Amino acid sequence: MKLCEILQQFPYFSEPLQGLPKDIELHIEKFPAQTIIVQKDDPVEKVMIVYAGDIAVYNIYEAGEVIYIQSEEISFIGDIELLNNIDHFICSIITK
Repeated sequence: MKLCEILQQFPYFSEPLQGLPKDIELHIEKFPAQTIIVQKDDPVEKVMIVYAGDIAVYNIYEAGEVIYIQSEEISFIGDIELLNNIDHFICSIITK
């Protein structure tokens, strides 16, 4: 299955995000996992991570040179072992 076909199954990526200012738009890109970086001033709310064929959406509480991620399943700040197990991540929400 192609990445774009997978994403189409998730309405999160095709509908406006609730609670975000209208001047925020969603950019979907694919990068190596080791480049999980968000510009410090970007108001990032969520990032989707694809690993081991599974897709999970994580809340982002802070943006910086290292993304801070917390969820019910995983809580970490720049966990190298986890990053090495993620093939790619699909980044994120940035201002227009």
